[in-house]
Amino acid sequence: MSKLKIKTKERRFETARDLYGIFFEDINRAGDGGLYPEMLRNRSFEDSVLPEGYIQQEDGIHVKTVSGWLDEFCNGEGLCRWVKDNNISETEIPAWYTHNAKMELELTDTLNEHRDAALRIQFEKDGSLTNTGYCGISVKAGESYSLYLFAKAKEEIGLDVAIEYQGKVLTGNSLVVSGQEYTRYDMKLTAAEDCHEAQLTISCKEGGEVLLGFISLMPDNTYMGHGLRTDLVEKLKGMSPKFMRFPGGCIVEGTTPSTAMRFRDTVGPAWERPSKLFLWHYRSTLGLGFHEYLQLCEDLGMEPMYVCNCGMTCQGRKSVLLEGEALDEMVQDTLDAIEYAIGSKESKWGRLRASMGHPEPFKMTYLEIGNENWGPDYEKRYNMIYKKVKELYPQIKTIANEHVEKNGCPAECVDEHFYNTTEFFAERVNYYDDYDRKGPKIFVGEVAVNEGNYMGQLYAALGEAAFLMGIEKNQDIVTLASYAPLFENVNYRAWYPNLIRFNNHQSLGIPTYYVWKMFGQNRGEYVVRSEDEGGQCSLEEFGFMHDNKLTEDFAISVKPGEYHRFGYETDGKQIRLYVDGELQKEISIPYGPAFVSVVTDTKDEIIIKAVNFAGDVDPVSITLDCQVQSDYTVTLLSGEKGDENSFEEPEKVKNITVNMHGASSEFVYDAPPYSVSVLRLKKCEAF
Repeated sequence: MSKLKIKTKERRFETARDLYGIFFEDINRAGDGGLYPEMLRNRSFEDSVLPEGYIQQEDGIHVKTVSGWLDEFCNGEGLCRWVKDNNISETEIPAWYTHNAKMELELTDTLNEHRDAALRIQFEKDGSLTNTGYCGISVKAGESYSLYLFAKAKEEIGLDVAIEYQGKVLTGNSLVVSGQEYTRYDMKLTAAEDCHEAQLTISCKEGGEVLLGFISLMPDNTYMGHGLRTDLVEKLKGMSPKFMRFPGGCIVEGTTPSTAMRFRDTVGPAWERPSKLFLWHYRSTLGLGFHEYLQLCEDLGMEPMYVCNCGMTCQGRKSVLLEGEALDEMVQDTLDAIEYAIGSKESKWGRLRASMGHPEPFKMTYLEIGNENWGPDYEKRYNMIYKKVKELYPQIKTIANEHVEKNGCPAECVDEHFYNTTEFFAERVNYYDDYDRKGPKIFVGEVAVNEGNYMGQLYAALGEAAFLMGIEKNQDIVTLASYAPLFENVNYRAWYPNLIRFNNHQSLGIPTYYVWKMFGQNRGEYVVRSEDEGGQCSLEEFGFMHDNKLTEDFAISVKPGEYHRFGYETDGKQIRLYVDGELQKEISIPYGPAFVSVVTDTKDEIIIKAVNFAGDVDPVSITLDCQVQSDYTVTLLSGEKGDENSFEEPEKVKNITVNMHGASSEFVYDAPPYSVSVLRLKKCEAF
């Protein structure tokens, strides 16, 4: 039996207003074909074009940056396993195929200065051009879709456009292309039936040549009409996030100066935004850009947190430093982004914002200077941006990537990242208890179980929940937190696990999603003093029995043909391994509390969050210093420790809310095995 003593009369400090948020990075094709529901893959025809600073390798698969970073490219398809797993047929131009026609990239006569390529097609009679989308195009009966394209032709040419499946037309329309200049053509397509494996086909009965400069197919039904995929935004809304960190992540840094993120590339009409090769192995056309991120923040009531490039590419991928004019240009790009967000509509960038449909300023609450950067080169660039931003926009709260204050730099907040095992997080519930309260605030910007046996499963969510409870107990210093990564298109996984998984028509949250949902929806106003007592998790509870190992294999020195004495000793926290009396290895034993809790309150309620790591019911004895009403609610997440969600069982693990009674100043709550619980008690008298 665990014990929990709650002292509501000892409020420690106010809760952090923006504690729980989200972090979006375009990884796992989370943007195009995902949150930004473009239905055509490679709509700019540029996926197979290498950006400046990349060199194709002789194997035809890999590319290398001039600084030496090697990556898979596969002619623009990305990772080789995506090609294999998705049964992608070989094609010269990714996602595009021809029948009775020839296609080739046009690298000179492009739509505008920002486009690297156009697509030239020579149709024979009854020839066709097909796009397969993101592992198929998904349409619903009765719903409409908007297609537009820019095209030109030396001689008038008639084209038939259809969404079809195995030769059956689900919807279609026709157009006639003519003229020596690129012209925009628009059409509406309404599906006759449901299909998730359709393709777009452009056919030509009489034959002829046409040059396509850009093409797009988007659903008309988007969240609030703002162009984002409804079910994915609704899942974000369910988390009650208070801020959004965007647009990354490592994509902010890029691997070359040409692939580093610049605000100015992500605003204006979609067809004028240059596509960009992300270091997660694919190009994005940046339809999901700075304006769209700010609009999403506004739609969901989130505070924007913009992450700017600080003048260096990814330090983990053969970094390149920007100097001189290139560095000044990048610093100015950050200032321009802020002006776009909050400048008047008479300012240069404010005018562009107004032309995009938002005359009034957005918000710009937080600015993170760089992503996962460190060292003297980072500090130099951090100081440059910090000084200029504070001169012009002193109200913006800045965030550093490392503890720059230790080297004399000003620091308001520092971003700390944690990726590890369930046990790692369970052992570190008290991680922030002894942090220096005179130092900067802390942003836990990326946190996830991505190692061990329970990735993406319920038990991982328990470890993460326990760590978050430790954060909640330290909201006087830890003021922001977000999980990473956020989204995964299951057909293009580059990282695992991810909070929300989707294909072209379905989406689901992993068990951890429901922890963040529960915690985001249940916030108190004050952290109150509480004391919990419980047992420790055994090695078996932590998953270290049978086929699990405490350490990797390691070599020992023994002579063949001789007997040797092997032994170990342990104090419950360390295991020491001996051969012939000589110490070979000392190993830390994972351990952690079986019961973890945190308590907050408001004028009228007490909110208890608790984790039970044990495989049995834990009757928790709860004692309060005030009277509460008998009826209370419990929001609960529980199941078997290895449970996970899938498209076959998308809600196998999800939170449920139940009404209970029997609460008093002393009562027992039976915490289910392997569970996260949120209890909401009503005070009898206002405090």
